[in-house]
Amino acid sequence: MKFSSFFSATILASLGCFLSVPKSVDAHGHEVRSCINTAGDLRIFVEHWHDNLADVTSAGTMEITNDSTGVTSTLTPTGLANNIELATGGVLPGCSTTTLNAECVGTPLMSEHDWVYFDFPFGCNANISYTLEQGNTVVLMEACADLYPATINPYEDCPGIPTSSPTSSPVTLPSPNPTTPPTPIPTTCSDDASFTFQVGTGSFKKCAWVSEKIARQLRHCGKADVQTSCPLTCCNCGTCPTFSPTAVPVPQTSAPTSAPTPAPVSVAPTPSKGGKGGKGGKGKDKAEGERRALRGH
Repeated sequence: MKFSSFFSATILASLGCFLSVPKSVDAHGHEVRSCINTAGDLRIFVEHWHDNLADVTSAGTMEITNDSTGVTSTLTPTGLANNIELATGGVLPGCSTTTLNAECVGTPLMSEHDWVYFDFPFGCNANISYTLEQGNTVVLMEACADLYPATINPYEDCPGIPTSSPTSSPVTLPSPNPTTPPTPIPTTCSDDASFTFQVGTGSFKKCAWVSEKIARQLRHCGKADVQTSCPLTCCNCGTCPTFSPTAVPVPQTSAPTSAPTPAPVSVAPTPSKGGKGGKGGKGKDKAEGERRALRGH
């Protein structure tokens, strides 16, 4: 009886040890891949050993962290992809190619080529990454210690992202002709509204006043300060010409006519009344002489 009891206990202990060994070859995730799918969103795939699944709820959940916000969410897969073997040319749904993010290396694999995937809205103008922390069921738990955490940077999968090495040789530009002086480019292409300068009348004028007439431009745009402050008016935002400071003749509407000079007119003198009175004075003096002669006698 003692031998029988010992034999029974040994069998039960051995059976218990066998039952306690996890059936890792029949479950667990062992590869993580990603892509930017045809809708422009991020799609993360996990390959597992749990054979075909009937629906996403039977896959369990995964803890995934948005590395930009630091928020960790427990998520159910978006969809399933069964019996797709990439080594023989299989293509995962929504992706022409995928990026390998993590895998179990050196672990005996019994892959059934079955996948679950998670979708995240994403724009290729933002460098956002996500990290798979751990699966919460036997389907998505890691089959090796180094599978999770697995970080996915979808920005690397965006089309047109430049690589570290150039894909083509740089284009050599022709050397400029040393005999042709470069055309100076003005620093501004507008007149300085606050600039004023003094004209011959003593008043101060602005660029807008110069722009009103060609004659003013010819007269004042030869001045260095006017050219600098009024490039739009004087130079048309290009190379300023050299203006001659000569005065501009004022156009006449008709040919001038010379007025004739009137000839002098000879006028006969008019006798004055005082002249007649002079003659009367002579008669008076004669009468006075006669009276004096009579008194002498």
